[in-house]
Amino acid sequence: MKFAARFDRLQQAGPAWIQGKPAGSWATLILEQIDDMHDYYARYLPQMTLAACVPLLIVITIFPINWAAALILLGTAPLIPLFMALVGMGAADANRRNFQALARLSGHFLDRLRGMETLRIFHRGQAETDNIRDASQDFRQRTMEVLRLAFLSSGVLEFFTSLSIALVAVYFGFSYLGELNFGHYGAGVTLMAGFLTLILAPEFFQPLRDLGTFYHAKAQAVGAADSLKTFMETPLTQVERGDKTLNDNDLISVEARDLVIKSPEGKVLAGPLNFALPAGARVVLVGQSGSGKSSLLNTLLGLSAL
Repeated sequence: MKFAARFDRLQQAGPAWIQGKPAGSWATLILEQIDDMHDYYARYLPQMTLAACVPLLIVITIFPINWAAALILLGTAPLIPLFMALVGMGAADANRRNFQALARLSGHFLDRLRGMETLRIFHRGQAETDNIRDASQDFRQRTMEVLRLAFLSSGVLEFFTSLSIALVAVYFGFSYLGELNFGHYGAGVTLMAGFLTLILAPEFFQPLRDLGTFYHAKAQAVGAADSLKTFMETPLTQVERGDKTLNDNDLISVEARDLVIKSPEGKVLAGPLNFALPAGARVVLVGQSGSGKSSLLNTLLGLSAL
């Protein structure tokens, strides 16, 4: 997703809609989560192509030499993506929850920084410090949950890789002892066939192991994509606009009768209001915090729907 698309979406939403979410949450959504999706496209997808092509070429090389060893590799290879997919289901959910916690923590921390002077005046600094510490601890636990699943997927990959290579080694060992007599097209098991197969067997699984290294990038991208999809598909309130063009020298007066300002969810923010603003007059808007001053200004500027 390009930066232009995200900024166009923000421009369509307008300042009134943007202010409904902490600035730290927007920074996390616009910057950090995009970087996580970049790793998916730049690392995971190319490695997935290598994981499909390189093992196939190695099997094609080994099969004319010893079909039994090739079948062992082919038989164990599908188990790796199967179990990694099972582990990845939980990893995607964990990353999704982790992104939500990061967005909340970013917004919470930035809001406290902005209000640091007010917190100091009212002696709330220590209490807010404790709240930030608790939020950081919660985010740390969620991060460790994601890492635990990442290590689990790596463990599954290493287990089946070692199992497959061990089976190939056991097969050639018993073949050299004369206990097994198949897989060599009647030509006997040669030292070259065993040596070449055991050298290529780790390379058969190396692209899959590298894919497991980048698999967490996919899980992070899924979590980031959900947040970005929600952001891009959230319906926006369309503000009705007139088609009359005004000149710079035109004097405009504003009159409101029983004006009710509502939030996008339908909650009444201010009103009913009745006032008249003569052209060229200077008016001071005074009111308590939360009385709807900003909502009224956004409505007059055409940033909020009536």
